[in-house]
Amino acid sequence: MSDTEFAKTHLRDHFAGLIISPVSDGFWSIYDTAKELCKRNEQIDQIIRTFQNMLTKIPEWSGSTLTTEVERIVKTTKCTYLDDLVMGVFLAYMKSFASLHYRGSSSHADVEFERPSMEKFIHELYTQSARKLWQVAYLFKTVGVSSEQQARNRQDIEKIINE
Repeated sequence: MSDTEFAKTHLRDHFAGLIISPVSDGFWSIYDTAKELCKRNEQIDQIIRTFQNMLTKIPEWSGSTLTTEVERIVKTTKCTYLDDLVMGVFLAYMKSFASLHYRGSSSHADVEFERPSMEKFIHELYTQSARKLWQVAYLFKTVGVSSEQQARNRQDIEKIINE
């Protein structure tokens, strides 16, 4: 494994280790909101459908919602350098990509790159994860599900977000 690949893998794994659990908690919070809404409206049989509808609204989140979510994630991770870590992951991937794409051409490659804000990055992570989780929304179901199965479901949810 090259130094570039090692750095890329190490940075990504460190970042994922910090952020996956708080993002998973965010999805669980959305599920809990759907469950409470259905209880209030006496539509317990509609929890999964309501949750899926809420997932489809994630791309439309407001700036204030995103700011609040990023603040929650930073506070939960207790990582003051999360933004720098995201940038490190991006740079490691860009360097790895450039080395593959420009192999043999030159020792220097200029790559145009716009640094995404933490809000933009987190929003994209939630949006992409929501698309995948929509398909397997049943993993969030807790009623009538053994604690062992719930634990496996939580692991599966975190794997989906990690991917």
